Amino acid sequence: MAALSGGGGDTNVPINISIDAKGADAAGLARVQAQISRLEASLPATVVSEV
Repeated sequence: MAALSGGGGDTNVPINISIDAKGADAAGLARVQAQISRLEASLPATVVSEV
């Protein structure tokens, strides 16, 4: 893998998140969506810093 050998390149890490929000009220669903948005924003940098 080029990234591991110092050759650069893209890092792809597929992550599937399954959330069962049946019965959640609008406020609860909004909180979950906000948390997912923060995770999507911060996760790439976290993964890259650990590779």
